[in-house]
Amino acid sequence: MIEHLTQRIYQFFEQERQLKYIPNGVGITSLLACKNKWLLKEKHPELSTKNVEIANGFIFEFFIKKIFEEWLGEQVVCEYTFTLNYKGLLINPHIDIVIFRKEAVYIVEIKSMKELRFKVFPEEDIITHKLVKKYEPELPEKYVKQVQLQKFFLSKHLDKQNITAYLFISAVARYKEKSKRVFLEYIPPDIEEEEVDKIIQDWHEKIPLYKWECQRCDYAKICDRFEV
Repeated sequence: MIEHLTQRIYQFFEQERQLKYIPNGVGITSLLACKNKWLLKEKHPELSTKNVEIANGFIFEFFIKKIFEEWLGEQVVCEYTFTLNYKGLLINPHIDIVIFRKEAVYIVEIKSMKELRFKVFPEEDIITHKLVKKYEPELPEKYVKQVQLQKFFLSKHLDKQNITAYLFISAVARYKEKSKRVFLEYIPPDIEEEEVDKIIQDWHEKIPLYKWECQRCDYAKICDRFEV
């Protein structure tokens, strides 16, 4: 039974979350990873990984989106996508949630993590942005950069500056031998244009972007830039 159930989960989320990119469009997650992976994923989508951790993340994301839709109705757009020609590169973001309200626009990027290490064990189960400095979670740099870039490009697309971007995480908080499940929200600082340009330059020039990527890449066996 569990095998059939798992297969149905994979099939459901492949249908529900089939992200469609325009030709030559680069998503934010692709921009923060190896350029060759982006190229090979376009040619060989059948090699994409399916595992329980990814499925679990999709389940969490799916229900958070449903809650936002029931809560705020037509103000919520899930999987908000757009294209932007930024200095010759066609950017094609897919943002989990964008909320359009009269006073401002809000971005919500949803992440489910196995664990999140803290320098101080949190007293609360729900960690608001104001509590992040108190407990010092070791937030993944890639997730923070993803949200920063989403806000940067969306502000240019909408020609709006009044945008607040949230990183919303479900994770097991760990500190030494202590652990518990928490929800956490974080509002990253704005990213400077010079840093965005450096990210794009590295994406073009550094293949792989990080040496460890090759060991975890679905496309390593067919990649001519594979590094041991």
